[in-house]
Amino acid sequence: MDRKTIAPVFVEDAVEALRHRGIDAGPILLSVGLPAQVVSPVSARQYGRMWLAMAEAADDEFFGLGARPMRPGSFALLCHAVLHAGTLERALRRALRFLRIVLDDPGGELELRDDLATIVLTDRNGPRSAFAYRTFWLILHGIACWLVGRQLPLRQVDFASPPPERENDHRMFFGAPVRFNQPNSLVTFDASLLSLPIVRS
Repeated sequence: MDRKTIAPVFVEDAVEALRHRGIDAGPILLSVGLPAQVVSPVSARQYGRMWLAMAEAADDEFFGLGARPMRPGSFALLCHAVLHAGTLERALRRALRFLRIVLDDPGGELELRDDLATIVLTDRNGPRSAFAYRTFWLILHGIACWLVGRQLPLRQVDFASPPPERENDHRMFFGAPVRFNQPNSLVTFDASLLSLPIVRS
């Protein structure tokens, strides 16, 4: 699948998260130009519009998947909080602190070992669904790529949760191999990326 498109299963995950909150996602999908039943890949832009509309409807930018809601506007504040961090490492550490304060759980810590950097999630009430952890990574990885002005390759993505029903659609995440039923949810990448400068202003 082209990395600029999103598989329908990821739309279904978001729809299901809203359904659990008693929200009908059909009108939301239609409002952003998507059919009420998404059966084909959608563009990253369409998915982004859907994401924003669903977050507003749920009054939670984390779709009710965290220990506390991530109220609309939190993501924008997070971007401001990391904008002048100087390097990717400082930005990630600051972002992880911010997300811990907002969500409580899950929360992440950046660990360095040899030439690898790993962000490990802790979750006192986990494991949560794979969608919950993917949502955390989408937020964090999206901000990181935006800050440094380039796509940041990942080495490995682990989920503490069991695989979703359509496991094949989840076997790659941002181009990295995915493993399920692991001791911790984590992402691993080259530690050299941490020294990248922030290029946004």
